[in-house]
Amino acid sequence: MIEFAGETFESTEDIQKRFESIRDTAPLKEPLQGTEHKMVMKLLQMHPRYKEKIGPGISALTVDYHPEFKTTRVFTIVRIDKLREDFSFQKPWRKLQATLAAPRTNKQPGDTKKSPVSDPAPEQQQNTLSAEKAAWIAKLESRVTAAENALSGIRKAIAEFEE
Repeated sequence: MIEFAGETFESTEDIQKRFESIRDTAPLKEPLQGTEHKMVMKLLQMHPRYKEKIGPGISALTVDYHPEFKTTRVFTIVRIDKLREDFSFQKPWRKLQATLAAPRTNKQPGDTKKSPVSDPAPEQQQNTLSAEKAAWIAKLESRVTAAENALSGIRKAIAEFEE
């Protein structure tokens, strides 16, 4: 069981399905409310460009169509300066997934006692592997995004040249 944003989930896959459900079913351009807002805010906070994305602050979180891919629904930040900024679900999800999959300890803040050293349980080994896999996937996704951005720039240059 995983507690996240006030809800209990069986697995990280169930959390991902919930994010996808929010993205795919929320009314367009309507501010997210309650648990949906809380979940998407926690997701946004894991985005690698969080501070850049939120700018001077957030007025609302919504779902809208991607500005370039007109049929793709995305989470959108409505900033207090009235600018709208979409953000990738996958980038922060990989980081959040790794965080959720990381082994948890029973240490309390300020506890300096060392834990006895032992081989991790199979469950912990699986969590560690999942975290490593998520980090690896996030790195690959970053490279894919950079390649897509470069390709987009090339397409724009070709379009300008052809005009």
